[in-house]
Amino acid sequence: HLRDIFMIADGIIAEILPDDETGTPHQRFILLTPEPQTLLIVNNIEQGQPLDIRVGDKIHVEGTYVWNKYGGLIHETHLGVNKRQPDGLIAKKIEEINK
Repeated sequence: HLRDIFMIADGIIAEILPDDETGTPHQRFILLTPEPQTLLIVNNIEQGQPLDIRVGDKIHVEGTYVWNKYGGLIHETHLGVNKRQPDGLIAKKIEEINK
């Protein structure tokens, strides 16, 4: 039941969820990791950029992990939020960009 831990994850987008428009807008999707584990990725689109993504895209994510009963979530996927941890990052994997 860990929380507020810097985490790096790679995986494939399993599902794209509707953006969360309550308060600060967030792009949301489910990442399936090789372990296999599912993670909810919560991408703040005011602090960072929304990604042009599709189910099946390979994604690299760095951010703050919070456990939940579904596998957990990663947020703070952008620069300069949590000075106790490295900056976050979210991007399509190079293999997908070069197609």
